[in-house]
Amino acid sequence: MIEFYSSGKVVPVAVDYLMIKDQKDAEGQFFRASGVGAGSCGHIYTLTASGKDVTRLGKDWADFWVKWKQLPLEDRRPKVGELENPDPNAPLNKFPKGGLRVKLWSRALECDSKGDLRSHDWNWSTRAASFKPTFQPGRDYLWLREEEWKALVPAGANKGDTFPLPPALVKKLVCDALTHNGYGRYPVAAWQPKHVRSMNLNLVVEEASPDLVRLRLEGSVLLEEDLRKIVLALHSRMRINGVDVSATNTDKGKYDARLLGHLACDPKKKVVTRFDIVALGDFVAFYCDANGDGHIFTHALGVAFALDTGPLVPPARWHRE
Repeated sequence: MIEFYSSGKVVPVAVDYLMIKDQKDAEGQFFRASGVGAGSCGHIYTLTASGKDVTRLGKDWADFWVKWKQLPLEDRRPKVGELENPDPNAPLNKFPKGGLRVKLWSRALECDSKGDLRSHDWNWSTRAASFKPTFQPGRDYLWLREEEWKALVPAGANKGDTFPLPPALVKKLVCDALTHNGYGRYPVAAWQPKHVRSMNLNLVVEEASPDLVRLRLEGSVLLEEDLRKIVLALHSRMRINGVDVSATNTDKGKYDARLLGHLACDPKKKVVTRFDIVALGDFVAFYCDANGDGHIFTHALGVAFALDTGPLVPPARWHRE
């Protein structure tokens, strides 16, 4: 987290270090000039609007503001540079022509006393038993190339036709999407096609005309792998209650889910007008901090898909592709 100071205002800004450190634009130049590097959990830097690190400017807030007002005006009110990034390898410049943007939400769930599902908020810190946070849903994004989303709507489809989810879409729609990223800095499971133990996902054509094609996606999927293999793909170790179990843990990480979705497109305009999918099932994963210290949790997991119409944001795993 970077706190940005301008005209006496505090503006907290969260940035993707892996993306901004190489940006060839004013944002990237500002970030590199500040000297801020990648840190572990809990790092907050305080920068002036010109990019100077003033995290330790004062011994407390009162002292900080006294010293802040003594800084030159050019430090507090810099000129805003051009933010367009000409680098063709920049994540935002990699969005494919004719591509489809999908937004994802994921949330751990549990049953309340009435049997209804509610948010499952677990204790992040093993050193502060009284700390009980309430988490927002995990958020991510999914980009489909034009040929990928068109594979969901085969040419000549007729009402009542049924066909399986195209294999080329299993990686993005099943493996990348069906995980939880609301509790930490990484998705807790980076599934691969080899982790698909069973899958029965079908697309049913509910309506087909020159102006509209509507489809229903339904079925189930089981993703499963040795938990320690999943963890070690993201962290250097797996430790529970202070004991390293990287080589001895025998638990299985899994997501056993059912999916239901409704998709629609306009064949004439060649655009997708609806992309609503939900997944719900039992999830087993290892939730940990950046050092691999954590616990195994079993809970229900809900994942939702919808068309993304907001600002262009790259998928969380863009740097792992």
